[in-house]
Amino acid sequence: MQIFIWYRRPFSTCDNRLAAYAGEEWYPSRIAFGKHKGKSVWEARENRELREWLEWLVRSSNARSARMGRWYLRQLETAEPEAACVAIWGTGEASGEADAFPS
Repeated sequence: MQIFIWYRRPFSTCDNRLAAYAGEEWYPSRIAFGKHKGKSVWEARENRELREWLEWLVRSSNARSARMGRWYLRQLETAEPEAACVAIWGTGEASGEADAFPS
């Protein structure tokens, strides 16, 4: 997957961190195919059948599917469900710009 970000101004440090974050491996939080299509991956913490399906996905002969299954299981072990996030970018002049990615 390639993500293209167009800017009308030069990259700032914050922009570089945003581009790096966007370029990391990720998959949708809702299952996009199969018998669990539409379910939130976070349901696998409580839903044994969904968890077993993700473990089955890891053993898939399809490399992309196996990689996706590993990523989902890693998220379940290490991360909290993500809340919806909205970023509003301005010039910083009148808006009181804040660093979205503090160091």
